[in-house]
Amino acid sequence: MSHPIPHTYIDTSALIRALDANHPSSPAIQKFFRDEDLLESGLYSSELTHLEAIRVAVRTDDENLRNRIDAIFDSSFITTVPIDTQVMRAARSLDIHVKSLDAIHVATNRTHRSGWPVLTYDKNMIKVLNHYNIQTVSP
Repeated sequence: MSHPIPHTYIDTSALIRALDANHPSSPAIQKFFRDEDLLESGLYSSELTHLEAIRVAVRTDDENLRNRIDAIFDSSFITTVPIDTQVMRAARSLDIHVKSLDAIHVATNRTHRSGWPVLTYDKNMIKVLNHYNIQTVSP
């Protein structure tokens, strides 16, 4: 059975909250997944998200979190978009201040699914995405 095309981008700030059952935002994110039928259609993200999330697990010495991160990326729930020349070119061309890794997230969304909502809790990312009229979601 094939999944519908993912229509929501998830960044690292939202992914870590979603995977941490003890985080206050986790129930709201899980509800958002259900309400938006994301459990069926899945999400998409930059391959950078997998790296950043693993680094959080290593920093916090949380092997269980690391295993959950790897499992979710090994499944078809999150479709990863490679950091290619097109993404890097788009990241370099952003006309508003944004940290380098956040620029890759913004550029990935703008390049591969322009205009589709971004699930994020990062205040600077929200500001930059709003600058480009990209809807943000922070349940």
